[in-house]
Amino acid sequence: MKTPAFLQNIPKKYLLTGALVVIVAVGYAYYQFTSFESTDDAFVDGHIAPISAQVEGQVVEVLVKDNQMVKKGEVLARISARDYTYKRDAAKADELAAAAELEEAQKDQARYEQLLARQEISKQEYDHTSLRVRNAQAQAMRAEARLNLAELDLEHTDITAPIDGKVSARSVEQGQYVQVGQPLLSVVSCDIWITANFKETQMARMKIGNPVKIHVDAYPGVIFNGRVDSIQAGTGEAFSLLPAQNATGNYIKVVQRVPVKITLDDPGVSYPLWPGLSASPQVDLRSTK
Repeated sequence: MKTPAFLQNIPKKYLLTGALVVIVAVGYAYYQFTSFESTDDAFVDGHIAPISAQVEGQVVEVLVKDNQMVKKGEVLARISARDYTYKRDAAKADELAAAAELEEAQKDQARYEQLLARQEISKQEYDHTSLRVRNAQAQAMRAEARLNLAELDLEHTDITAPIDGKVSARSVEQGQYVQVGQPLLSVVSCDIWITANFKETQMARMKIGNPVKIHVDAYPGVIFNGRVDSIQAGTGEAFSLLPAQNATGNYIKVVQRVPVKITLDDPGVSYPLWPGLSASPQVDLRSTK
């Protein structure tokens, strides 16, 4: 093949150098393409515990501020306990009365049993006493259950944190009257990870334990190290509210995405991470940790 005119005046050593650069660039591109998988459809994820009222009443105290760190079991707010204290005391009195009635019925049963043995009473009279004991036992059990429920309601007037984390989305205020199930605030756990939605065509060589380098948009230039922790058993479409019914109507093939959980080696110690931040992970397919 004849050399093109514009290359004839270029020394061969430069041509060889250029060809070598092109070969190296193509080889590096192929190496990157076959050794790594990346996506920008990823975000920081974590446990968010919504806190709602379990009893109704007026909020008499709010003990936390927005974005405050709290420990598991720490009291966040208090609902007026006056009504629930009265109900607990009434239930306790009912339990004592039921216990006394049961004790008296059992004593009568013991006396009637002796009389029956001496044939001084009929079997029917004894059966009535036995029935009274069973009814008294049932009443005692109901009274105990009502007392337990009253104590549980009283306990729920103290709204506590279910996990360690940071208070977020606080809407409760002192003096507010809340209903059962009404959202009050959320506690965001410090245990965070990355949820990355890779295309199904990127999953062939991805395995649990693959090292991952993660860029987070909030911290340009910072690289977080992590690993593939688990792969969801199904695409995002499979768990959607209205999954596609591909067996009916016209079918259009769409590349699906598979959620992959990536845990961090340094979970936001130097750079705090919170759920919702955008991320771009790059998975190293060559090895596993």
